[in-house]
Amino acid sequence: MVGKLKELAGSRRPFQRGGTWGRLEYLIVIGGVFTMLAILRLAQKYDEVWTIWQGEGTEGIFNEDDVPFARIGHTVNITRLESAVELGAVCLDGSPPAYYLDRGSGEGVDNWLIHFEGGGWCPTAEDCLNRAFTQLGSSRYMADEIIMGGILSADPGVNPDFYNWNRVRFKYCDGGSFFGDVEEAVTVKQSLKNHYSERSAPVYYRGMRIWKAVMDDLLSKGMANAKKGFLTGCSAGGLASFLHCDQFKELMPRGAKVKCLSDAGFFLHIPDISGAPTIESFYKDVVKLQNIAPNLPKECTSLRNPAHCFFPTYLLLLIKTPFFVLNPGYDNWQFFHVLVPDTADPAGEWKDCKKDLSRCTENQTTIVQGFRTELLRQLESLVKNPKDGAFINSCYAHCQLELDLSFSGKNGPKIQGKSVRRAIGEWYKDTKAQILVDCPFPCNPTCSP
Repeated sequence: MVGKLKELAGSRRPFQRGGTWGRLEYLIVIGGVFTMLAILRLAQKYDEVWTIWQGEGTEGIFNEDDVPFARIGHTVNITRLESAVELGAVCLDGSPPAYYLDRGSGEGVDNWLIHFEGGGWCPTAEDCLNRAFTQLGSSRYMADEIIMGGILSADPGVNPDFYNWNRVRFKYCDGGSFFGDVEEAVTVKQSLKNHYSERSAPVYYRGMRIWKAVMDDLLSKGMANAKKGFLTGCSAGGLASFLHCDQFKELMPRGAKVKCLSDAGFFLHIPDISGAPTIESFYKDVVKLQNIAPNLPKECTSLRNPAHCFFPTYLLLLIKTPFFVLNPGYDNWQFFHVLVPDTADPAGEWKDCKKDLSRCTENQTTIVQGFRTELLRQLESLVKNPKDGAFINSCYAHCQLELDLSFSGKNGPKIQGKSVRRAIGEWYKDTKAQILVDCPFPCNPTCSP
């Protein structure tokens, strides 16, 4: 080996001062350049994962091992729906709505899976303006191409039930679970961090129009002939699947098999640990800002405050289409933002517990287990309905549908030996009822990271 190096570089050491470059030096430099280009390319591909995490506001609970950097596969190009702008169906910044469509093939060519992205909500005009300068509020910042995983994967080994369907990743850019509709744009002014300047821009609340425009476009591309349809969503997108489920069913041809699923979208209507109605107040602001109330089910708003009707708890009984709830019993996003927001824990006494449930005190553990008990109570109507399904594991997680590992991985979460993928696949095919409820934390070793 030493002799070979000497043959390449002469009798000098590589990059020896005062010498001329040999073949070895050129190979090292060229190799370094290609390595840097590869790293930059990967960063571009997965910029979306980082931005969505930031939008969810999951500070302190992001696990970098969950990001599928090692997975390679074919890329899917973005469709920015320019024609929708004329209809007023625009993102927060006025840019066109967007989605990624991976066309079906073979037996799946007439089947359609539509998946809503997550990304939290913006309860104030200033928050929405902030989003307007990211991909959570503008298609200008969205990646031109991505690789889709989990239930959107084209790999039959990962996604045997839906890999050859038409699979759509519906980009989230309205901050209101695709349900707001304000006629006029609202000009928002904002002081920047340095307090010496400000920015001003129009903000559009048009989520319902985005939904309709994208659905119309997909219907024109073959969904009007669908034999099967499946509407899914993660987090705020999971809430959107509750809100839009029956509308999706109505769009499908008569006789088509249609079902819906929410992944980590069952946000509980509960007070935080201090007794304050944090999430209820938050939803009230979102509903008011984006004029969501007129679009909510009248069966609910005639009996309740419209903000309550933004909670899946009160939507579940109204949904006629078969529905599947995929939720961890200990949703870490809800722990950070619903159960123990910073405002309810100013001294940081829950800091260790929120990072790792095994580090909770006895009193904290009682509250944590009470959260799971309340989740199951609010899901009681679904569990009793034979057409619906549920997979409630004991993991401390948020969204399990989009990543290969949590969706169908060998070492991913399971209940009674069934993976998320298998439970959903069997339920969609009606091979058997799928109501799977795990034992309490920390009983399930498959939940370990």
